[in-house]
Amino acid sequence: MALFFDPEETTPQFMYNEESRKDMEEHFVKPMRVLSVEIMQKYVDIKVAPRHVIGQVEDIVNTFFSEKEDIRACMKVAFSDEAVDKNLAVEDNGDSTASGIPLACCALFLISKLIEYQSVYSGGKSVIDCLEKTVKAGDKLFELWQRICTRHPDRAEKIKEASLHFLSVAPYPYMQVGDKRRFVQRLRFKEMEREKIGDDYGVPLHYGNLSDEEIWHIYRKSEYSDRFPLACMNCGKFEHKNGKKHNRCSACESALYCSKECQKLHWKEHKADCRANSTARSKLSRNMGL
Repeated sequence: MALFFDPEETTPQFMYNEESRKDMEEHFVKPMRVLSVEIMQKYVDIKVAPRHVIGQVEDIVNTFFSEKEDIRACMKVAFSDEAVDKNLAVEDNGDSTASGIPLACCALFLISKLIEYQSVYSGGKSVIDCLEKTVKAGDKLFELWQRICTRHPDRAEKIKEASLHFLSVAPYPYMQVGDKRRFVQRLRFKEMEREKIGDDYGVPLHYGNLSDEEIWHIYRKSEYSDRFPLACMNCGKFEHKNGKKHNRCSACESALYCSKECQKLHWKEHKADCRANSTARSKLSRNMGL
């Protein structure tokens, strides 16, 4: 499944048509900006957002994965360097109607709130969609954010909030389902990028001297494991505190499944990670004399 685009790709010729650009602005760009403002003002606590609002954000994520030529063409124009430059230039000219925030930052904010909703308040298929679509769309938007900061370093401070929010929430869906390797990778990346960006809140954590296995166990015993409910790696079903506990893979003791059926269905995908995690866990046990 193709995701998004490269901002340096050639824009299809028909998108230089003024009518096509106006249509894109009216039906794609403007609704995304309006939705980001609505959520920022009314639903900072995303769990109280109406279902139709969540549905609109999910539709945006699905748009990022579209194979339709006209939609992908809209993406190339809406998130292009030219669009960013135009938006920032309008703000420089004192136009109060311009947000001064590139569309990629608005979209990254929406993605971050959707990750929070899907992983904490929804469960089931939403958790799997979060892992397979929402986080990956956020990764691409984060790349675009980095590109904007490189080309407009004087704006980096103003637009950093959305990127910090994304970096903060993106690792935890992987912890929920027991995907140790990807969780630790994202956690290390988060701390590295936070240091680059200049995160002036929160206590930076340094993992340089800790193994992946040690980091994994620290977080699984922290308050984050209470905030983000454990979920089945195959179907996304939440584990309820007072209900039946999910099964752990007996080999790696990390991956979680709500049933033997789900574990069997997911084995083909889990097999390689399982062997790698099992080896790392055995090495840590030997080092600790267990």
